[in-house]
Order: sequence, then structure tokens, then C-alpha cells
Amino acid sequence: MMRLYLVLGMLLLALGAGQLGLRYETLPTRMATHFDLLGNPNGWAPKGRLFVLHLVVLSATYVTFAGLLVLSRRGGREYIKVPNRELWLSPPHEGRARRMIERTIAAIGIATLLFLLVIFEYVFRANL
Repeated sequence: MMRLYLVLGMLLLALGAGQLGLRYETLPTRMATHFDLLGNPNGWAPKGRLFVLHLVVLSATYVTFAGLLVLSRRGGREYIKVPNRELWLSPPHEGRARRMIERTIAAIGIATLLFLLVIFEYVFRANL
């Protein structure tokens, strides 16, 4: 599952870079970056700063979830907090429990990256 997350995550990072490449020339130099509840812009930033933020947020999210996957695989048993801990961390069940935790972390990581890509796309579209 870790390998799948790393590959999918890299593809999503590449998609984010492509998103920037396609949008850069068409967007204004001063962009709306924050919106109120009615969708009206109430925060502004230079285009370059928003693009750097885009790359930093996506990269930091990817690295954070990759680190969590490493910890879930190699971390000590004392860090795993699950109901009925004695059962799930007993020798016959520990491998399965760790795989379930790893799959969940990977799924949340991919979903978070997708969510961020969609949010940034809406910000870009609002500025066209």
C-alpha cells in the first residue's frame, strides 16, 4: 500500500504542477485567495505567492502522509491506539491491523491531495 500511495501521490503532485503550468499565463498578477461565505473575495495575494503556496501545501501534505505510512509500518506498538488493543496487537492479528492502518492512512492522504487540488482549481477559476 505504501508503494501505491507513493506512486499515486507523485502522480497527483505532477497533476498539481501541470495545473500550475496551464493556469499561470491566464491568471491576473493579483489574485483573490480568500472568500467569504457568499463567495465574495476578501483576501488577495500576488500570483507568484499563491503558486508557491500551492506547491508547498501539496508537497508538505504528500511528505506528511508518507511519513505517517513509514511510522505505521515501523513504529512501536505503544503508538498504536485501537479499541481491543490486546486482540489486534497479538501476534496472529498485528500484521493485519498494521495493514488496515496503513491502507487507511494512504486513503486519507490521497483524498486530502485530491481535495487540495480541487480547492486550488476553484481558486484559479474564481480568478479567471
